[in-house]
Amino acid sequence: MGIIIEITEKEAVVMKNGGDFVSLPVKEGWKKGGIVPVRTKQRSRRFLTAAAAFAACLCFAVTGGGYHYYYAQAALISVDVNPSIELSVNRLDRVTSSSALNEDGEALLSGVRLTGMECGEAVKELLQSESGEPYLSGNKNVVVTVYSANEARQSRLLEEIRETADTTVTKLRPDGNTEYRAVTSEEVEAAHSCGVTAGKYIYLQKLEEAAPEADITQYSHCSIDEIKEHISNCESRHQKDYEGSGKAEAGSKYSGSEHADSRHSESEHTGSEHSDSKHSDSKHSNSKHSNSEHSDSEHSDSEHSGAGHSN
Repeated sequence: MGIIIEITEKEAVVMKNGGDFVSLPVKEGWKKGGIVPVRTKQRSRRFLTAAAAFAACLCFAVTGGGYHYYYAQAALISVDVNPSIELSVNRLDRVTSSSALNEDGEALLSGVRLTGMECGEAVKELLQSESGEPYLSGNKNVVVTVYSANEARQSRLLEEIRETADTTVTKLRPDGNTEYRAVTSEEVEAAHSCGVTAGKYIYLQKLEEAAPEADITQYSHCSIDEIKEHISNCESRHQKDYEGSGKAEAGSKYSGSEHADSRHSESEHTGSEHSDSKHSDSKHSNSKHSNSEHSDSEHSDSEHSGAGHSN
């Protein structure tokens, strides 16, 4: 394999692994910085043009060697559906290596070749490939992260990936949701310590916030869809517990009010009975008084009758 250092209309200057340079006929799709196969029987020759020589000297002057310059990592891209994949990107925005962080990622990478591609095209190829399409159609959430120590490069790569990948995701999954995030070196290191990508690590942290008692390492094999569902379930359960607690408190206050009303009613009833009792006693007293007057009247009539008989 060799690295394309310079391209003219008809020829491409390619540096082979080891430092030798060859001139090859340009093929369709070749771009500066790309990695192309070089036949072992191809005769090597030195640069024939001053421009090619200058490009090579510049590479060696800046980094101590063109090969090292090409493969030095300038950015790290992660793609998460259920497959978790990381792409190492050089200063030319080309993918120099790819790695899988789970079994589904290994299966996906086995069906694509990303080395030498521009990073945006590489992400697009991952999502639309025959090996990647089943994952995208079965999961609606995709998370893409970009890390670079150079903030300007980080922002530019995020925008380039969004432009190339969004169309593919929308076409394959109209109801899908794709997130593009810039991450820090601390987040990348923490994610690697858990054996996951930065994108998945972000959601594992959200799960830990929703369920502090959960062991997030048990969810590292889950897809983004599954992790988000766990988060939603935890938040919903906490909301129900909160509402239930509120209703119980309100019910307790209401019950006390009813008890107070009950006591008030009993008091009023007792007072009523007491009043009725007094009224009854009053009637009874009046009855006695009436009977007494009636007796006195009878006694008076008796005396009157006796007096008449005496006469």
